[in-house]
Amino acid sequence: MALCVMMFLLVIPASLAQEDMDDKVFLFPKDKHTDHVSLTPNITKPLEKFSVCLYFFRDFLRNLNLFSLASPGTGNTFYFADSSSTNTVHMNQDSALFRTNMEPYEWKHACVTWNSDTGVVKLWVNGKLYPRRVCMKGSSIPAETSMVLGQKQDSFEKKSTTYPFVGEISDVHMWDYVLTPEEMLQALNKNAHGNIINWNSLLYEIKGDILVLPKSRCPYQITSKSYVDNGEDVDNGEDVDNGEDVDNGEDVDNGEDVDNGEDVDNGEDVDNGEDVDNGEDVDNGEDVDNGQGCL
Repeated sequence: MALCVMMFLLVIPASLAQEDMDDKVFLFPKDKHTDHVSLTPNITKPLEKFSVCLYFFRDFLRNLNLFSLASPGTGNTFYFADSSSTNTVHMNQDSALFRTNMEPYEWKHACVTWNSDTGVVKLWVNGKLYPRRVCMKGSSIPAETSMVLGQKQDSFEKKSTTYPFVGEISDVHMWDYVLTPEEMLQALNKNAHGNIINWNSLLYEIKGDILVLPKSRCPYQITSKSYVDNGEDVDNGEDVDNGEDVDNGEDVDNGEDVDNGEDVDNGEDVDNGEDVDNGEDVDNGEDVDNGQGCL
């Protein structure tokens, strides 16, 4: 038994790590052409269909490479890139551009699917489907592949020197079939796990200064656009008056009681007849920032 265990350990290079990455991110902190994460996929036959989903968070406005797949004899068999106004899906010599106008400084969930039978490529961003494109109809992707996060691959296992990713990537999954809309929703809610790449059992190798960190958790975030789910503004320490003055410690009536007949204890919600959060926590168990900086 000891010999078997030792032989198994020798199969996996010491530089590789395999772990459950739930609640973690890869942080790409620098604009460095050598930084990337190599993934070891579970592929046993050529791919004629696939789906790739991931979350990413960036602030650079230029083009950034998110995910790439290369096979022997070809470079960039498939890669997915993001910029401030478009997303690019490249497959061999075909490229498809999607005008998405995705804002920086927000976590985004993106999924790309491809079906060789029709060549149809679909892009979903935050659960929204964009107009379809066609690439590599009737083709297939060899089982021997090199998969990378944060870079393109000019040839098999040779990384590009242009547009490295800067930011954070999380919840990467890949399947050998096209996800249905229902499965896409599950992936958006982090309830679906890939059978080629599984974030919850990820075999990877880090090259460069990339870090594995816990996801940022923010109970709230003070911004110029923080809203409660009922559509009313939350001033985060400023006056909340809905048209009436609230002095927080001084008499405030202007001829009327602030609470329309109810006690105002200057320590509880002042809602002018309604609770600001409708009786629930502001974030309802989710992040108030709607994807801005927190997962």
